Amino acid sequence: MGTKIRPGGQIMPFVKAVSIVSIGECSEIAQRSAGTVHEPVVYYMRMDRLVKIGWTINIRTRVESLGPQGVLAIEFGGRDQERIRHKQFMDHHSHLEWFWLRDALPAHIVELRETFEQETGHTTEAWLASHGVRSTAIGAAP
Repeated sequence: MGTKIRPGGQIMPFVKAVSIVSIGECSEIAQRSAGTVHEPVVYYMRMDRLVKIGWTINIRTRVESLGPQGVLAIEFGGRDQERIRHKQFMDHHSHLEWFWLRDALPAHIVELRETFEQETGHTTEAWLASHGVRSTAIGAAP
């Protein structure tokens, strides 16, 4: 609570409104203000032998900020789905949201791509291209 002096010397109390948002909400707000927004997706972005598993509502902006070698796969879902995948691949964990591209993870990515095409009628590449992003094949050299 603070005070404000009005013309004529009258002192008026006021309360400053404060909005508290989480870091995730700040990220979502920034993504929305950056342009093209789509439903939340969990992405699998490759950087050498690592894959970042994260989520976004603006895949193009996310790719531009991370600069990966490509997007291997996407699946519809947000924070909750991302957390499920992080737990699922905990044995592959490197650091933060990065996981080693080995063992069960490559097969999971191939399965996601097949499921995405069956469910949407679009390839991962076509969906990404419609949002200004290129993808890369799982077996491509880093």
